[in-house]
Amino acid sequence: MRLLRFYFTLKMEYQILFAIVAALVVGINFPAFSQDIKIVGTLYLGLLKFIIAPLLFFSIISSIVGIGSIREMGKLGGMTFGIYMVTTVFAISVSIVMMNLFSPGTGIDLHAQSFTAAKEVEPLSLGAFLSGLIPKNVITPFVEGNMMQLVFMSIAFALAILAIADEAGRERLYISSQTITDVVLKFTQWIIALTPIGIFGLIAAIVAKYGLAPMLDLWKFVLVVLGSLGFHLLVTLPLLAWLIGKINVYGYLVRMKNVILFAFSTASSSATLPLNMSENIKKGGVHKRIAELVLPIGSTVNMDGTALYQAAVALFVAQGMGIDLSVMQQLTIALTVVLASVGAAGIPGAGIVMLTTVFATIGLPLEAIGVIMLVDRFLDMFRTAVNVSGDMIVTKIINAVYERDIKKRRS
Repeated sequence: MRLLRFYFTLKMEYQILFAIVAALVVGINFPAFSQDIKIVGTLYLGLLKFIIAPLLFFSIISSIVGIGSIREMGKLGGMTFGIYMVTTVFAISVSIVMMNLFSPGTGIDLHAQSFTAAKEVEPLSLGAFLSGLIPKNVITPFVEGNMMQLVFMSIAFALAILAIADEAGRERLYISSQTITDVVLKFTQWIIALTPIGIFGLIAAIVAKYGLAPMLDLWKFVLVVLGSLGFHLLVTLPLLAWLIGKINVYGYLVRMKNVILFAFSTASSSATLPLNMSENIKKGGVHKRIAELVLPIGSTVNMDGTALYQAAVALFVAQGMGIDLSVMQQLTIALTVVLASVGAAGIPGAGIVMLTTVFATIGLPLEAIGVIMLVDRFLDMFRTAVNVSGDMIVTKIINAVYERDIKKRRS
């Protein structure tokens, strides 16, 4: 009882760390029990996913309308999408350089594997991507949880509200959307209180199912991916923040450590969105309207860790099969991964689904993806943490630009 009372006096980030360690111990020593309590984690993720769609939709509307003009929205929105694309390209570049430098696939003879012919996959195209943004009706994106379509709808609705000539009407709609956002955030706070319990159930079940041995079988590949993710998180992203926003984000990342731990534990950037918004508004020093605009868009279109990982897997398989990729072929991988990562869902395992498109585009057998499936779930947690950290750093950059603009107007 004394230990339990001490546990509840800890901050959330320490409770999460305690839950992760406990899950590792229980998952290794009590696998049957760990599989039974997986339902706890599943229910927890279900609660979070339940509120993601309304939170994303109404938060984007209220933030855009709160900005006050289509012109200002165009500036901030364009900068947001632009920086997100830059960070994704940088992440892929880091991956390609590291994979060529260390060549973890060399010496692993994948020709010994019995790969069947590649399955038919719809080719990736910009036209198909753009047509997929428009939903069949306004209900479908909420039912199917299509985040890209929700972002498109929310931006379209918000711009329509800004175009209304009646200022009183705009104010009423803004207050309504902001009120709904606040209600959803309050509900989120109740769910977040259950975070350590949910994380314990999720990780214990994963460790019980896969164990820790798979990490050792592909150790070189795992180390290169982790090194690439770490370099992007600790060097590339902070450098961009300093160059564009003139800010040092290391202290900010330390303050947001519970959000990063949450992303790591759940392996879902979408599930992390509610906590991410709440913590950035309370602890991160980010303006509410900026957090409500940039973070939801980031959870949908910014997948730095996923993009980095997809490029690494493609190069790893090519190296293992003895395929010497030219510079143009590697650039094709980079372009394909950029488009694929933007459309990746922010849920566990989504990167594997998008890899089928990447492999089909560059002519690698889809079944070769199975080679890295054993370590995918573990690496998924790390790359999701980088995805979410990238969202936060870009939000901090946009917030810095926004504050500079406010100071200029007042001076």
